[in-house]
Parts: sequence; structure tokens; C-alpha cells
Amino acid sequence: IKSGQTSVADLLRDQQEIDALAKEVVTEVAKYVGAETGALYIAADETLQLQATYAYSRRKNSGEPIEFGEGLVGQAALEKKIIILTDVPDGFFDVESGLGRTAPRHVIVVPLLHEDSVMGVLELASLDGFEDRHQELLDLVGRNVAHR
Repeated sequence: IKSGQTSVADLLRDQQEIDALAKEVVTEVAKYVGAETGALYIAADETLQLQATYAYSRRKNSGEPIEFGEGLVGQAALEKKIIILTDVPDGFFDVESGLGRTAPRHVIVVPLLHEDSVMGVLELASLDGFEDRHQELLDLVGRNVAHR
């Protein structure tokens, strides 16, 4: 947990544009917890906008803002709590590669909180699941990223 948190903290220390920083954060966190795909959304006026992705195939509506309370991403923002799905059904969405695609079995949605305000949401999907240590790390990282 400490090494993962340190790795992300090192990224946050670099002064860079929000687009590049968001991409580096979602990539680093996804790799660290073994997620096959991920997305980072930034909050503005009770909506969330997709800012960066990791191994994610964009869908036609992915550029539309998500209202707080809308879908899992919006609900995590509204409740300010992590949402975990296990045994995700086929058709939820697919993890894709050049060789094929498959449905992830686990999804975790983490609100990025700073002083009880939602600054964004991190969504990750995995074929193998997220361990308790991953959830703890994501909660800590979420607070660090939101502070930035």
C-alpha cells in the first residue's frame, strides 16, 4: 500500500497539465492494482467529465457529462463512497485487446474527495478482482489525487 501510494504521490509532485496528469494517474493506479481498464472523471458543477482512460475503448456517449447520482460513477460521487461490483454480468462493457474482448468480472468506483468535496471519480475494472489492500490503496490515492 505504501509503495503504491508513494508511486502516485511522486506523479502528483510533478507540475503538469491536468490532461497529462490524469492520464498518468489512471495508468499508474490501474497497473498497480492489476486492473485491465480504467477511467478518471473530473467534477465540475455536480457533473463529471471523462478526463483520462487506461486501455478503454470509448463509446459514443463517453464525452457526455455524467450527473451526480447518474450511473455508478455519478452515484459514487453523490454518496462519496466506494462502490464495488463483483460478478459483473456479460454485456456490462468489455475489456478489449487486439486479439479479442471479454467482460470484466469486477468493477470498483472510487470518489476522489478533498475536504468532503468530490473532485472526481476513478473507475477501474478487473478480470481477477480487487483485494482489501487494493481498496485501501484506492481510498488513500483518491484523497491524494483530489488534493492535487
